[in-house]
Amino acid sequence: MPHQLDPDLDHDDNKQYNGEPTDDLDNIELPAVPHHDIAAKMGRIIDYMAGEEMDLPNFLYYLSWNLQLNTDDAKIRYARTLLMHTDMLASILEKWYWPPRKHGEAIRTKAARMTMERWADENVRMRMNREMRLLKPLVLSPPEELSEESLLNVKLSRLTANYQRVAPLTWSLLHAALSTPLQLQRNTYKNHAPSIVAIISMLSFGRSHHRCKFQKFMSIYFTSCGLSAKANNTTHMLGVTMSQKWKYIGLEKLAQAKRNTMQRDLHEHVKEFTTSYDNLNVRFNKIEQHVDNQSVFESGCAATVYVLECQDIPLPDAQSYQEQWRRECNHPITAFEILELDSKASERLFAFNKWRVLNILLNSPQFDRTKYSHEDDTCFSRPLPIRQLPTGKAHVRMQYLLDTAHIEEVSLEGNDRCVAEWERQLGLGTDTAKKRMSHKKLFFWLGDQLTVSHLRSLQNIRAQDLNWWHRMEHIVALFGWLHAQIAQEDSIHKQHLTTGIGGLKHAFDLLKCKGLHFMSVQGNFHQKVCNAYHHILEAHILDVWEVVGGVDHLAKLREKSPEVLVSLAEGIVENYASTFAYQKEKQRNTAQQDHVFMNQILLNRDLLDYVNLDNAMHTGDVGRMIDLLPRLLFRYHGGSNWKYVIEMLELFQGLLREWPEDLREFILRYCWLANTNNGKAFLAFDMLQEHNIRDIKSIFMVYGPYATWEYIQKISAAIPTLRKVKDHVEADFNHFSRGKSHSSPDKEKDITQLQAAYKLSQVHIYTPKQQLDSSRRAKDFVALGSNIVKLQATIGRWSEKRLVSRAATEIWEDPEVVEGGDQRASETNSSMTIL
Repeated sequence: MPHQLDPDLDHDDNKQYNGEPTDDLDNIELPAVPHHDIAAKMGRIIDYMAGEEMDLPNFLYYLSWNLQLNTDDAKIRYARTLLMHTDMLASILEKWYWPPRKHGEAIRTKAARMTMERWADENVRMRMNREMRLLKPLVLSPPEELSEESLLNVKLSRLTANYQRVAPLTWSLLHAALSTPLQLQRNTYKNHAPSIVAIISMLSFGRSHHRCKFQKFMSIYFTSCGLSAKANNTTHMLGVTMSQKWKYIGLEKLAQAKRNTMQRDLHEHVKEFTTSYDNLNVRFNKIEQHVDNQSVFESGCAATVYVLECQDIPLPDAQSYQEQWRRECNHPITAFEILELDSKASERLFAFNKWRVLNILLNSPQFDRTKYSHEDDTCFSRPLPIRQLPTGKAHVRMQYLLDTAHIEEVSLEGNDRCVAEWERQLGLGTDTAKKRMSHKKLFFWLGDQLTVSHLRSLQNIRAQDLNWWHRMEHIVALFGWLHAQIAQEDSIHKQHLTTGIGGLKHAFDLLKCKGLHFMSVQGNFHQKVCNAYHHILEAHILDVWEVVGGVDHLAKLREKSPEVLVSLAEGIVENYASTFAYQKEKQRNTAQQDHVFMNQILLNRDLLDYVNLDNAMHTGDVGRMIDLLPRLLFRYHGGSNWKYVIEMLELFQGLLREWPEDLREFILRYCWLANTNNGKAFLAFDMLQEHNIRDIKSIFMVYGPYATWEYIQKISAAIPTLRKVKDHVEADFNHFSRGKSHSSPDKEKDITQLQAAYKLSQVHIYTPKQQLDSSRRAKDFVALGSNIVKLQATIGRWSEKRLVSRAATEIWEDPEVVEGGDQRASETNSSMTIL
């Protein structure tokens, strides 16, 4: 190993003494001395040193820069440099610290171990102290400073690199303490960096509470995970988090920052937005109950504002909407128009159903697509979306949670108070602000069927109010697609639950699906039913493939060409999953009908429509959702779901009559589905609202004495930040190796079990005279609901009830909000009543 110069030495200490100064010490070598002469020579040297009144300790002391004359002497300087840069120095120090033991004498020579350990301890402490001082700029963060940007800027990789660079000795010692040398050799995946970062951050925090960047970050993360106040006190004592008091103040700061950002986006940057709200129920438990301290179960309301970051179509004009509404509100849609829309959409929906049937076969383990020689044939390509919403991070919605209100939303009065509260929080609580916004902007309120129906009722009740705003003409109420899908699930459940073999109850019993025999809207029931419907459909379609293909195992279908498989898929949709197939069977002589087979045709058709809608919502194909609207209306109408019949008719009336082109485009683009998951998927707005309600009352719920409506209201706006911090930590600290959510059980066993039962029962093979009583025969809700006479009668009754006289005045109670200060100016030519 070549000798290296010490950059801390003086320039003169790096010169070789040979008459000519030189910086090259690479060729310096100690003279080779025979081992048998070493002792004699050392003895003579020691004797000579004694004659000069010099012993070895004094010699080394004066050699080591402790006398100025020795520092200036070239010969001494050269000898000292030689000693400092020789490879033998490490061996010399090692022997001083751990000398050889004399065998047989039971004596361990201490040598300089204690002195060297004391010296090393002092120097390590000195270096670590210097490194901790150098860490100050990296961890300094005054406790009162807190923002979403500063929290998300804390990254493990950056902390690791900075700590290793600024505190290498501290990092090295901690790394050595965390693993033995043998563990380091065996370890192939364990990473000590997070532990070392946490320890160094805790050490630095112990020096000053201002060095708390890591602690603030972890406090907010643990809060998002539901850490209790008592546990937070423990982690604060250990130096991992900030105090509980700081946490409460910090959450309020984050919430206020979100409110300020929302106000800037809505008023300064004038970004377009939509809003959703829904009811939530919270239980406040009291451990020790008294007359004035009882556990209660109360209702409140939560709202979310979705801001459009990327808007590539013009805003709808409020004035043109009101004018078209007045022209078209007396011209309701007709049943013939709806039937015509369904007829035009049938071919496009047939293509998606055919692809779905093919895809179920190709993705089944029994078929094993990888062994099929034509697996990439263009015949198997997915149909192009009918109308695809834009995707990508630029189109992801920014969410702002409004302050949760202690207002029960289930009544008309409650909705009236809710709307007033949300408008106040949006900065529209005064007549001046409302007048300034009058006739300029439409507000899109999204919610479940109850919320939307209450908003329309309020518009009717206020139809004779003095001005445009108080008549709520600025509000466009739209139902959420999640609840429309739940209504479809409920209709299918009611239609096919008790149809015997091949029906839903039969499948639920086979799969031991508990709790699915009765419809519910609580918890994750929707997800359970959705998964069950997908599995049942796949099992039915796979059984039909064996029947149509004439095989006893799906693997034998690999022998057929892509064109043949496509033709078989078309036959499956036409003959085993369509209204045409059901009507053909129904035309048979009553005694020859196979009711079990007819039930399966209806179930396959209805589940294909359900899966089609579910897929369209997740992929953002609003064109396909529009094509499915007539079938949804027929289903709700035939199944007597009158509430959603009204919602469908209101939607058709808007799409075909009352909405101008710009408003219709805006609603389809921005008011049905929201881009989520970094722009890769879509969710209905009411689904996002349900997620936010879950976060408020479960994931980020406040417990203990601070669990009051007032405090929940204070921190609600901070929930998006808590969610971002939680996701950031789980991604940055590699939590996804374990998984962000629970793993899904293998669905193939369920599908295989169902398919075997259907095959054994031959439910997809026509068997004459296989009769069922009327209670076990499925009703065709779609056919019943598409009866043009009954549908037109329903439209007539709906149209009569929705028409109310609506004023057109513009009178404001505050004279200051009327331009020119003349109250009467707003009344001129505005007192007409429009029907």
